[in-house]
Amino acid sequence: MHDDHLDALPTEQGLPESEALDLLPTEELLRTMNAQDRRAVDAVGEAIPSVGVVVDAVARCLKDGGRFHGFGAGTSGRLVLLDAVECVPTFGVDPDLYQGHLAGGAEAFIHAKEGVEDDRAAGRAAAREAGVGKGDYVLAVSASGRAPWCLGVLEAALAVGARRGALVCNPSSPLADAADDVILAETGPEVLAGSTRLKAGTAQKMVLNMISTAVMVRLGRTFGHWMVGVRPTNAKLRRRAERLIARLAERTDGVGEALDLAEGDVRLAVLMLKKGCSVGEARRQLDAAHGSLRRALDLS
Repeated sequence: MHDDHLDALPTEQGLPESEALDLLPTEELLRTMNAQDRRAVDAVGEAIPSVGVVVDAVARCLKDGGRFHGFGAGTSGRLVLLDAVECVPTFGVDPDLYQGHLAGGAEAFIHAKEGVEDDRAAGRAAAREAGVGKGDYVLAVSASGRAPWCLGVLEAALAVGARRGALVCNPSSPLADAADDVILAETGPEVLAGSTRLKAGTAQKMVLNMISTAVMVRLGRTFGHWMVGVRPTNAKLRRRAERLIARLAERTDGVGEALDLAEGDVRLAVLMLKKGCSVGEARRQLDAAHGSLRRALDLS
C-alpha cells in the first residue's frame, strides 16, 4: 500500500549536498557524510531537555523496582539491543534490569527481517512476552516514528500501565502521539535518501548512550567517572578493576585478594580496603547506601 505520509517525511527526502553522490571523488564523498554526521550531534544537543526527562523517569522506575525495556525494528532495534547488552559488563547490573528487544528476535540482528516492523500485533505480543509491567519504562525507537511494530509495543505498554517513551527522528509522528515522553532528534534528509541507518542511526545511538549512562549514574553505579560496577570477566577487565580499586582505596596491597573475596565487585573491595572491614560488613554498608559506593564511603 502506498503511504503518502511516509513519502513526505524529512528523512525520506533528498539531500541537495549529496545529489551527485555517485560522481563525487572518494574524499569529498566522505567529507559530505562527515558534515552530515555533525548535524546528528546538533540534533541530539537540541533534544537534551527531553532526554533528561526520560533519564529521570527511567531512574525512578528502576529505583522503585521496575525495569527498562527498549524496543525497535531494523537498525533502531539493533542499536537498542547493543546498548542494553553493554549495561551488564559496564555497570554490573542484572540483565533483566535493562533490556533491549529487536523486532524479529535475535536472529534479526544478523539476518535482516525488514517486513516484521509492519506487524502491529507482533509488537503487542513482543511486549507481553517481555513481561512488561506497570512499574516498567518502555522506550520505543523508530527513526520514522511510524513503525507499526513499535506502535503495537506502546499499545501493550499502555494496557498494563507502564510509562512510555518514544525516540524518533521525524516531527509529528504517530509514535510520539502514543507516548508519555518524546525525544525528537530531528536529523533531516540522509546523504543516501531514506537510509536512516546513517545520521538518524548515529543520533539514536548517541541518545541511547546518554540514557543508559545517565540512568546508571543516578543509580549509583559509578563513582565520579569511574566504572565501579564493571564486572572483571576477562583479563583486561580484571586489570582495570584492580587499578580502580587501588586508586579509590588509595593502596596497592591486598587489592587482588579483596577483589576475589568480593567476588568481583569493585565497590565491595574498595569498602573492605578503605574501611578495614569484612566482605559481609562491606555488603551491609553498600546495601544501606542502595548500591552507591560514594554514599557507602560516607557512612560512619
